[in-house]
Amino acid sequence: MEHPTRAASIKIRLNIGPHTLLMRVAMATLVALLILNFVDEHYNDARYTRAATSVLSHIARSFG
Repeated sequence: MEHPTRAASIKIRLNIGPHTLLMRVAMATLVALLILNFVDEHYNDARYTRAATSVLSHIARSFG
């Protein structure tokens, strides 16, 4: 028979419920960004991607 605290610690480690929602949101965001990037590349000549890259580079340079 297993030690009670050892069995309890295993049950706690296998409880990933709170992290599942966060992972689903992260995956949905990633898929949405990939779809937007694909559409931007093929239909807008990547204007929005270049604009976002420019904004992010300006923000990075502002930090020093």
